[in-house]
Amino acid sequence: MERLPDFLIVGAMKSGTTTLYKDMSLSPDIYFPMDKEPNCLSFDDVLSDVGRSLYARNFRNAGVGAICGEASTMYTMDPLFCGAAARAKVLFRNRGLKIIYIVRDPIARIVSHFRHWYQSGRVGPDLNKEILECSHFIDFSRYAFQIQKWIEKFGEGAVRIVSLDEYSCGRQQACDGSPNRWGDREKSCRRP
Repeated sequence: MERLPDFLIVGAMKSGTTTLYKDMSLSPDIYFPMDKEPNCLSFDDVLSDVGRSLYARNFRNAGVGAICGEASTMYTMDPLFCGAAARAKVLFRNRGLKIIYIVRDPIARIVSHFRHWYQSGRVGPDLNKEILECSHFIDFSRYAFQIQKWIEKFGEGAVRIVSLDEYSCGRQQACDGSPNRWGDREKSCRRP
């Protein structure tokens, strides 16, 4: 039988998606593909029979009863990559897909994003110049805009927004509940 994920981590890049992915990977009940970011929902071919089959291959090694997930930040990189939520809606239909959107202070995210791109040679050394010339730094931090498409397609109850600051304060407690058991849980982070 073809397996598809039960949940997606669609968090903004440089907002803690890798940390969340690694923490959740420690659970024997959760399965992630080796490739953290398959990005399959970013492209229309995932809706073809071949594309769907290639996407499903990411989850073929999941154990019986495992909760499958994947973490692709491209799914919230509108307008650079558009339509992931709409493709997911078509692909998953009524499967009860859950969405985790991890966010970070927008300025800290932009600075981390800039550093990442600067170190990889994608941008020059002047942050202000790059922000003025490349809207992606701002666009990817427009969290309400980015997640709205997922809420519209799957409903508020299917989307969990996680703050990196709050998550960092209680990483173990945050990972104790699977995406299938979401409910209103009291925040465990207490700052002095």
